[in-house]
Amino acid sequence: MVCIKLDYSNVGNFYLLKNSHGLIIKNGIATMSGGIFIEDKVVDYVEVNINNNNKEKFFYKDGETEEFELSLGAGGIKESDMRVCN
Repeated sequence: MVCIKLDYSNVGNFYLLKNSHGLIIKNGIATMSGGIFIEDKVVDYVEVNINNNNKEKFFYKDGETEEFELSLGAGGIKESDMRVCN
């Protein structure tokens, strides 16, 4: 589970939890599944669905960036797990 304090969001509150998708935005905090941990890739900043582009873009501490199709994969999380950040 990842909790991200948002600098900006174009929605106040958002809730999506299905078998293969999970994202909650509440009180300026986004909660989503954490994906895969890679020790030498520390994420500094994330953009999700900017201008409805259906992309996730990760900016790493080392200056590298990666862009993926929007997935928001739930990774087996349960609804109760999604309350961890708020």
